[in-house]
Amino acid sequence: MGFLFVGKWVDLGMIRHISLLLFIGLAFWSCEEEVDTTPPPVTITSHELGQSVSEIINTN
Repeated sequence: MGFLFVGKWVDLGMIRHISLLLFIGLAFWSCEEEVDTTPPPVTITSHELGQSVSEIINTN
């Protein structure tokens, strides 16, 4: 059983499958990912003899 839509025959069984796929897609894409709160690794080093410092960054 089905109906005619824009010159093509649409099967009602196919509509159920499309509805299920749309529901799964919305459920998958609407889930928010957890925010990563892990701080990045930081290494503080000192320059060696003969090297020049090109930028100074203040830290809190």
